[in-house]
Amino acid sequence: MGNEKQNVTQPKVHAARWQRKQEKPLVEIAASIGITLIIAWIFYDAWYGILLFPAAYIVFSRGYQQAKKERENQRKSHAFKEMLEMLAGFLQAGISLENSFLHVEEQIEMLGIDGREVAVALHKMNQKVKVNIPVEKVCMEMTEQIALAEAIEFGEVLYAAKRLGGNYGRNVQRCAEKIGEKLSLQEEIETIMAQKKLEMKIMWIVPIVIIGYVRVTSSDLLKVLYHNMLGVCIMSACLVCYVLMVWWSRRMMDISM
Repeated sequence: MGNEKQNVTQPKVHAARWQRKQEKPLVEIAASIGITLIIAWIFYDAWYGILLFPAAYIVFSRGYQQAKKERENQRKSHAFKEMLEMLAGFLQAGISLENSFLHVEEQIEMLGIDGREVAVALHKMNQKVKVNIPVEKVCMEMTEQIALAEAIEFGEVLYAAKRLGGNYGRNVQRCAEKIGEKLSLQEEIETIMAQKKLEMKIMWIVPIVIIGYVRVTSSDLLKVLYHNMLGVCIMSACLVCYVLMVWWSRRMMDISM
């Protein structure tokens, strides 16, 4: 039954990954074209503004990938935190470590927790434990597959606790609780920063909207900045300042713990 479930799950995961890989370049190219056209119209009012497409693609692609990675890490962190909280609860109830992981997998499936990477890694781990591979070894592999600093830290603690013996269950439980608290704090910070990030993105749009409004309603005011060398230099300097402002504001919003 477990093998059938794994055989059904894996093709779905691979198909979803393939679909996302196909969609990613199209999204990045389409968005970069749109950004390039806006820049060409706002800052230059000339066809040669489209020559900035390679730069727009590189900048947008990096930002898009960074934002996507942050969202994936947030989703994985939330799923891993839920997993640790369940694991700590089962260990506190006196259930063995191996059976606790099995119960956690069942609970994740029942609750439908968003975190495919964590669920798949946990399922693979439990399958290996069933064929008598040491739980501390496969747990290290699982945490490396999840690729979170907190997950790797948990795997190292579990490995050391299991090897050293003693009341390793209690040590693992304490570690799970501490890492869970840390992840909860990170989620609280993200919630607080979400409003600030929204305000930051609005501030990115405001200068473009203002210039666009002036161009549409009072185009004569900006004619002096177009189709001459001095105007091109001034608008290019404004564009550079705008890009630096976006980059610096993103740096200010980055909080790592």
